[in-house]
Amino acid sequence: VTGFEKKSGKIIKIAKLCGYVRETNYGKWFDVKSKTSAVNLAYTKEKWTNTGGLTAIYDDDKTGDSLREYYEVEGQTQYNYTEKRYAFLQTDYVKDTDQGYDYVWNTNAGYGRTFYKNEKYHMTLDGQLGPGYRIAPTNDNAIQDQQITGNGSLIYNWQITKTTAFAQTANVSYAKSDTISQANSSITTKFYQQFGIQFAFNLTHHTNVPDDASKTNTLTTVSLTYDF
Repeated sequence: VTGFEKKSGKIIKIAKLCGYVRETNYGKWFDVKSKTSAVNLAYTKEKWTNTGGLTAIYDDDKTGDSLREYYEVEGQTQYNYTEKRYAFLQTDYVKDTDQGYDYVWNTNAGYGRTFYKNEKYHMTLDGQLGPGYRIAPTNDNAIQDQQITGNGSLIYNWQITKTTAFAQTANVSYAKSDTISQANSSITTKFYQQFGIQFAFNLTHHTNVPDDASKTNTLTTVSLTYDF
């Protein structure tokens, strides 16, 4: 066959001229590579995707008294079993002096799907849904909140340039005692390989919080990121 673009995936257009292209568990197309002791004939390094982040903020007044402390460690690993479908495991630990809890630790797993993908403008929209488990003791340890949660999220990504990306996420973690809703906007620019700098704005709302704590909190951050 001659006269068509030599780009990854373009062979599908030729195949469609012959008939219906059935999607396999590897997606509509994939690269077949040689691998020693492979457990399957089809092998690709893109089956697994891992992301993580660390944020630490300490704010005090002129007397040295702490006004706010915020620490967050988050990570997600996902197995892409087709081009648009994946299974994921996510964990998130937050310690915020404004929320009334000593910390909030939520771990969840479930199913994810890419609903929209525009290769020309490098945009994607993903949705994730699954159960989880939350631990959230209050600052005075009067309440040790441990509950099963229901979690859902929408994730929009736009790769503006090769090194700059915009992301918008919306998450809801439902539990009987307290439902947590979050919206996060960020722009990240890589400056060296996997390292980058991120400017982000976060809005968090709790339906029920301990006494003297705020239900709605906002946070603007500048942080270092690493993709692996």
